[in-house]
Amino acid sequence: MSIWQHNAWLFSDMDRTLIPNGDQPESPQARPIFRRLCRGGHVNLVYVSGRHKQLMQEAIQAHQLPQPAFAIGNVGTEVYRVTDGQWHAHGDWLDRLKQDWERDALEALAQKLARQYAWRMQEAEKQSPYKLSYYIDPDTIEPVDQLRSLIEAQKLACNVIYSVDETLHIGLLDLLPVAADKLQAIRFLSAQQGIDEHMTLFAGDSGNDLSVLTSGIKSILVANATDDVRLRAQRQSRENGYTNRLYCAAGGYLRMNGNYSAGVLEGLAFHVPALDDSIKRVAE
Repeated sequence: MSIWQHNAWLFSDMDRTLIPNGDQPESPQARPIFRRLCRGGHVNLVYVSGRHKQLMQEAIQAHQLPQPAFAIGNVGTEVYRVTDGQWHAHGDWLDRLKQDWERDALEALAQKLARQYAWRMQEAEKQSPYKLSYYIDPDTIEPVDQLRSLIEAQKLACNVIYSVDETLHIGLLDLLPVAADKLQAIRFLSAQQGIDEHMTLFAGDSGNDLSVLTSGIKSILVANATDDVRLRAQRQSRENGYTNRLYCAAGGYLRMNGNYSAGVLEGLAFHVPALDDSIKRVAE
């Protein structure tokens, strides 16, 4: 049983959720308040990011983010325990990903479509043994549907994740083991640590966060999310019967705008009323 079992656990995306690298302005007091909240032990923090380990570490330093207890990287294909600043890969998670992962066959399929639709493989550092990533045209998703059909026809086990980087206006396509995505990594780590789901919260902003935002886990969609993502999250949550589990930040909390860390704080106060007092104390 984890020594942190009785505390709230925040699983949070990084880019455009905690990191203010979108077009919308950041409330300047939000990140310092969030940092003090985490350092005071009021929540246990886990980063859940599309970034690989080095880029997560660089972001923590560059944006003065708190050190996490754990980190989930590369869109759920990496899980790390963080102890005294040292990041240790979770061997049990890697063993799980090896099952039914046919990378060569999947890459051959993707490369056929890449030639046809001018997809570009992402940089080498954004690939991994359990992740194939491409840049694609964000204005049409038909090739992604075509890839899914080909994968199904060949009976390959694969998780196809598509999202859009709104700032750069580029589509992001990730092919992952069927056991890997943000939601499954969160549930794996929660089971390992003995965390009850009602103690678990998630914060995100984009399309690759939707599986978690609409899963029934108490979730926070920051105010800087696009209208499309917000509408999809609300619709899917309603269809799944989890309307009351999704909180869409709107701003106004502590006179902040609800973007990025401000939205995360707003959602924490909504989902865990006891944290409202803690947030207000560290904000003084």
